[in-house]
Amino acid sequence: MASSKSDPISLFSVVPLALRFDHIPVVAGSLAFPSTFEGTGNYYFETTEVDLVWDTGASVCMAAQELFPDELLRKLKLNHSRDGDDILCPIEIRLLPVKRRFRSHLRLRPRSKMPSQFCGILLGHDNFLSRFQFTLTPAGICELGGRHLNPDQHWGILELHKYQVGDEMVDPIA
Repeated sequence: MASSKSDPISLFSVVPLALRFDHIPVVAGSLAFPSTFEGTGNYYFETTEVDLVWDTGASVCMAAQELFPDELLRKLKLNHSRDGDDILCPIEIRLLPVKRRFRSHLRLRPRSKMPSQFCGILLGHDNFLSRFQFTLTPAGICELGGRHLNPDQHWGILELHKYQVGDEMVDPIA
C-alpha cells in the first residue's frame, strides 16, 4: 500500500506517537491479560484504547496497579508470581492501528514504586521493545521529509519493521 506523505498512519506498520503527560511520546494501544500463555484466547481482562509510553529507557514493561480494577488485581495476585508488592504476569499488547497482539510480561506495581510515581503504562525493553526492529522519527524531521504532523499533538512516528518470534524475524503486521 502506498504511503501518503500527509497521512502518518497510511501504512499499517507506521504508528503515530502522540504527545501526552508533559510531552512524553505515547502510542495508542490495548492490553489483554490472558488466563494462560498458551494462546487459548481466554482473558481475565481486556482494555479498550489506552496510552502506552514507548519508553526506550525502561528495562521492563510496567504499569501502575491503580489503573486496573481491584477484581483483576486479586485474580492476578492469586494466579501469578509476586515480587514484594509487584505482580508479574503475562500480557498481550496491541499497538493501534496494528492488528497483531504481541506477547510480553508486565510488572504491575503501586504508583508509589513507578518511576517518578507515574500513573500509566510503560513499554520497556525486556521481552518487548528489544524484540522489535523499529525507527523513531521526530515530528520536525517528518516535516522536513514532507510528512505533515501537528507538533502540538504528535511527537513523531514509530515505524515497525520486524518483530522477533523465537529465532525468526517476522513482519509485525502479518
